[in-house]
Amino acid sequence: MSVDIGNRLRHLRSMHKLSQRELARRAGVTNSTISLIESNSANPSVGALKRILDGIPFRLRAGQAAQGVLCCGRVGRDRQGADFLPANWR
Repeated sequence: MSVDIGNRLRHLRSMHKLSQRELARRAGVTNSTISLIESNSANPSVGALKRILDGIPFRLRAGQAAQGVLCCGRVGRDRQGADFLPANWR
């Protein structure tokens, strides 16, 4: 199964109204890294992808994979106010 990480990251970043430069600053990577990933010219390591996703203002509940986030870019809230991805959005 092939996941288009670049387009999904771009969608998620845009949904949160972040520029590539701002996301890169928050994630501790260069803005060219974000650009290369979004254009599918580079495949990030799991660690780099985690740092980048950490730069986007949402939290995942335990056990939810980064792939689920990149599949839809939608986040809900549970009763405690924690962000999560509903099962039907993965």
